[in-house]
Amino acid sequence: LTTGNTAGLPAQGLTGFEELEGHNDLGQGVSSVGYTLQDINNDKVPELIFGLIDYPEGKGYYGRDIYAVYTFVDGKIKFVDEGWSRSRLRLLPQDMLSKRTCIDDNDMEWMLEMKDLLRDGSLRQGETFYTKVEDGRCNVYRKYLDVNDTFVTQKTSMHFDDMMNIDLGAQKLELLPLAEYSSRGFKGLVMQHLNCMGLHELQDNRVDLSAYEHVYVDNPSQGAEVLFSSNTSLASFEVLDLQGDSSRVIYSKGLLNPEEKLVLHLESFETDPEFDYETVIKNGICFRDDTGSLRKFAIRAKVMDGSVYLEEID
Repeated sequence: LTTGNTAGLPAQGLTGFEELEGHNDLGQGVSSVGYTLQDINNDKVPELIFGLIDYPEGKGYYGRDIYAVYTFVDGKIKFVDEGWSRSRLRLLPQDMLSKRTCIDDNDMEWMLEMKDLLRDGSLRQGETFYTKVEDGRCNVYRKYLDVNDTFVTQKTSMHFDDMMNIDLGAQKLELLPLAEYSSRGFKGLVMQHLNCMGLHELQDNRVDLSAYEHVYVDNPSQGAEVLFSSNTSLASFEVLDLQGDSSRVIYSKGLLNPEEKLVLHLESFETDPEFDYETVIKNGICFRDDTGSLRKFAIRAKVMDGSVYLEEID
């Protein structure tokens, strides 16, 4: 793929790559593609996902549009699904694949399918939305499983644009540039290992926090309480105060191990006056990844629902 020569390769999974190459010089399209390993069917074996790198953040590369997904079943690689410009494949927050496909030549009739990847490598059909032009109007229909496990179709009051935007909240995948495979392998992927959430997001407020180490900013009263952990060791780990021109270290540890969990008592989240859909950056974390690169992440919250997330920064 990195040479631009796909002759002799299996057709499945190449549509998006070949579409990119058709709009670029040989090898140039693939330079904007990355790959990641992420377990999306909870079988403890990660899937191989190729996607379009939309933008760099900090020292990482991120994107949402997926070109191909492969899994591993009974000792063999198995193709799962692929996406391209008119058949957009994404991964929703619940690890469900969504696929938005144009089904006519006038760009008016579309279908958006949501499917689960099962452990045997097959896809289980979930909720589906599709549009249909009727009497000069574009209506949206929903197909779903009812309580009797029977698929039911109903006409909705949903607007065309609303259906087209269902997958806007898809996961932002951290990708390694395909062109760097020979030099990096799978080193440098960190986001899939980090777990960060607000204490208020816990479904069970009786969770025992005695096993957590508590880290406090100077004045945490009426602040934000955030749970942080990683499923891999993090070297040179620090919690930072990011306000002002320089980063002040609040807490540091030479090696944060996977079994260690932190409760971060931080400054309260406030809406950014310039962007009413974002919060002001006040605190963050940093560490060195397995390539030795220093990675820094701001701790932010979504204005709409208050959910906490990490955003890589320089």
